[in-house]
Amino acid sequence: MSAQQTSITASHRRNSSGDELTTSIQTVSSTAESKNSSPSIKGGILRRSRGGNGSDSNNSNDAPLNTTSSHSPTMCDAEQKMQDRRVCMLRGAMISTLLSATVVVATLTYVFVRKSEYNTFVNQYSDSVSKVAEAFQHGLDSKHDVARTFSAIYTSNYGNAVYDPPIWPNATMPDFQAIAEGQLRLATGRALSFNPIITQDVNRLEWEAHATESASILGAPQLITPEPGTTWPDNRTVAFGIYSRDPETREVIYDPGYAPSSVYPAVMVPVWQIAPIVTNEKAVMFNLHSEPNRMRALDDMLTYRVNTLTAILQLVQDSELRPSSIYFAPVFDKFIEDDEDAENFDDNLVVGSISVVFSWDDMLARILPNYIKGLICVLQSSIGQEFTYSISGDSVTLMGEGVSN
Repeated sequence: MSAQQTSITASHRRNSSGDELTTSIQTVSSTAESKNSSPSIKGGILRRSRGGNGSDSNNSNDAPLNTTSSHSPTMCDAEQKMQDRRVCMLRGAMISTLLSATVVVATLTYVFVRKSEYNTFVNQYSDSVSKVAEAFQHGLDSKHDVARTFSAIYTSNYGNAVYDPPIWPNATMPDFQAIAEGQLRLATGRALSFNPIITQDVNRLEWEAHATESASILGAPQLITPEPGTTWPDNRTVAFGIYSRDPETREVIYDPGYAPSSVYPAVMVPVWQIAPIVTNEKAVMFNLHSEPNRMRALDDMLTYRVNTLTAILQLVQDSELRPSSIYFAPVFDKFIEDDEDAENFDDNLVVGSISVVFSWDDMLARILPNYIKGLICVLQSSIGQEFTYSISGDSVTLMGEGVSN
């Protein structure tokens, strides 16, 4: 068996209209596998033309052929390009819609989240500021209550209703350390003391003699007998008397008993009984009225007979900067028990003071939740002092003096 391929180029005939029909057959292939096999015709182009004499050529003897025609490639390509363009446009429109929707959703989400975060920040900030203000007020209230209670204890034990004639200012309370321990903890203070009001040329020498006799009650043996090997002023004892520091040299001196810048120049307010006595021995017999900031608060206490607060101080026992203050409460020679006594309030003498020593970082500690970080608090006094703190949860850090950025 053999394969045959035949190429037929043309077959002509004319129709009744005189048109010439030309059929071009590309390839005809047949396989001579058997006698009955028939050729197959692949593809063809039918073209119509008219003869030059207006008549159609016709060949009646031509055998009819089965042909399969195909459309023009140019028309198919144009339609395909049109469809591709429409698909691209549809895809572009869909992508643009998705991008627009994404931008809108992202923008709305950002605005919502930003507004929510801002509202949360404002609420947390307002809540934190309120907590700080409340803590300040609570801290001062607790110091006021402790100082007032201790003042009442002294008036109750040594007031004019108990002693006649009065014994002021010679008042020394036994077991002072034990009584003051719990009160000092409630006040969140560093020291609690009783300080009598002494007047030069009136009762100074009498009170200094009483102090020397009662020094054993204080709980500090070195204030009676100096420790071996100590030198001045570390070997100073109660018997030395009321002392202060020279304004220029800062040396320990016997207090002159006169403060020309004070409303009460002849008044002295020495520290007498103080808790805890450990680490505060050197403060005993120091004249609080000799230091300007303490003097101002004590003068207001004596004038208005109310509790007062000093400006911001740097305590001697602190080697590093640590802003502190002292809260003073007056001790009266008797209680005001009825309206008649209240009308004679000016006759109620201030015979001493209770002082609560504290540091401002203790006032700011443990007042904010742990998730609050970096709250800046500026502490200002009435005389223009400024100190900046950073509060993060329980911890408080002094950033420095002045307003820090």
